Formats: sequence, C-alpha cells, structure tokens
Amino acid sequence: MTAAAACPICGKTQPAGLECARVDDLLVISIDTPTLCQAARESQLFYDAAQSGEPITITDPNAFATAVVRALNAEDEIGGTPVTRIFDDAIEQAIESDAGVEFGLPGIAQET
Repeated sequence: MTAAAACPICGKTQPAGLECARVDDLLVISIDTPTLCQAARESQLFYDAAQSGEPITITDPNAFATAVVRALNAEDEIGGTPVTRIFDDAIEQAIESDAGVEFGLPGIAQET
C-alpha cells in the first residue's frame, strides 16, 4: 500500500491513494484503483476466503473497480445506496458533534 497521509479535515491517517476533502463547494471522496484493490485484499472477506483455503485474487483491477462503483450506486427498495448510507452516518456524526448546526430553530436553514 502507498504511504499513509493525514486527512486534512479529521487528521486521521489514511492511505495516500484515499482522499476525503472539501474542495470549494464539493465534498470529494476518491480512491485510486491500486488502493481500492489493497483495501479489498485487507478486507474481512478476503481474509476469510484465504483462511478457508479458497483465496480471492483480483485478476483485473479495472473491472473490479468498475464493479465496486456499480455496487456503491446500487439502489435498494427505497432508493438508498451504500453511498447514501455512508452520508447518513456521517451527517449524524456531524450533527452529534455540533459542527455548524443549531437545534431548535424553526424550519430548515438555507445556505446563504
């Protein structure tokens, strides 16, 4: 895996090929294909497969990355995706940390 780097927002260490940043008016999450493949190889699924004697090998990193994108965008029965669930969890954590929110105000505040 590539060298680790500190996240500019949260300060936690992350692989150099993985980035979560706020750029102008965008929240940008990116991961390069080699880092994605390494993350997969370090996942519980790959570990369990290796332990069972049937290891998983990524033979085509580009096809694998495309399949991961497809999985991240796959909608469930109510239209949610793994990505929207990640945002739901992150939004909840941000609200619980009182970062840029106030409770008890009427309605939904619009960005000015």
